Order: sequence, then structure tokens, then C-alpha cells
Amino acid sequence: GTDLGVDTITVQAAIAAYQLALTMGWDATAVFKKLLGNICVVGGTADLPGLRTRLRNSMVIRMREKIQASREAHQSDPQVPVLPNVVDCVHVLPAPCKGSDIVWKGGELMAGLAGFPASLQEKLPRSV
Repeated sequence: GTDLGVDTITVQAAIAAYQLALTMGWDATAVFKKLLGNICVVGGTADLPGLRTRLRNSMVIRMREKIQASREAHQSDPQVPVLPNVVDCVHVLPAPCKGSDIVWKGGELMAGLAGFPASLQEKLPRSV
């Protein structure tokens, strides 16, 4: 089945932003790092002991899988970009969240993309 957990969809959103940044000529790696370094989970189960650590660890695993897949795809087709290894940048923050944070609340990706162009915000997955 398709894994649509918060970890997976956050990584998918960051990859979508990275790919869009590449096509727009922006600093794609900086966008990638900013998104993955400012993840804020609030509400409900967000305060369970260890949740943020487990989410971060799970996201690092997902990122490593995606980076490896991008390397393999690049070997078959050099036009496919290799994702930068930014797993050390992944941080899951407690509330309160800043406007630049990627904010998850109750499984919904909330408006927390201040500073990113509307064209980027419109292309990101929104819910799990």
C-alpha cells in the first residue's frame, strides 16, 4: 500500500519544493534544507513523549531512501537530478511555530510557508 504518514508526505513536499526550485533557477538545496529544518508538529498527539524524535528518525529514513532512489535514477538517466544529502538538516520543532516553519496539525499541512513563493506553496501536498 501507499505510505501516507506525516513523515512521507513531508518528505514528498520537500522534494516537490526542491524540484520546483530547480526549474525556477532558485537555490534548490537551500529551499530543501529550510523545509526539512523547520518542521513543527502541534496539537493532539504532538506532545506524546518521543513523538518528535520518532518522526525525525522516520523522516531521515525516508530521505535516505529517496536520495538513494534519485542516485539510481540518475545512473539510468543523467537528466534526473540527484537529491542532495541533507538528512542532517531534518529537525522537528515543538510549538510555538514560526511563520517559516512547516506546520502539521491533526494530519493537515497548515499554512506555514511564509517566505516561499505562492507558486511553490500551491504545489505541495497538503494532508495525510
